[in-house]
Amino acid sequence: METKTNISRKQKKGDNYEKQVGKYYEKLGYSIQYRGLTHGRKDGGIDLIAIKENETLLIQCKAWTNTVIKQKHVKEFIGNCAIFLEDY
Repeated sequence: METKTNISRKQKKGDNYEKQVGKYYEKLGYSIQYRGLTHGRKDGGIDLIAIKENETLLIQCKAWTNTVIKQKHVKEFIGNCAIFLEDY
């Protein structure tokens, strides 16, 4: 069972990772919307939106340790992207 301290530590790690990824894309010239940081769990599975000229990237950040990305994770993200595109 995760304690409140562990959840807080995990959240901070995830937030820091999102910021790091966002800064990377900013250095490449993208304008970044930090949805994960501003919307929390209600971000719809899209943590960052990176926009540059006529290109928009939908990004989900995972600060996982020792975890394999499985097909179900990719399918879930693609589904979240489709829903986001329908809404916006």
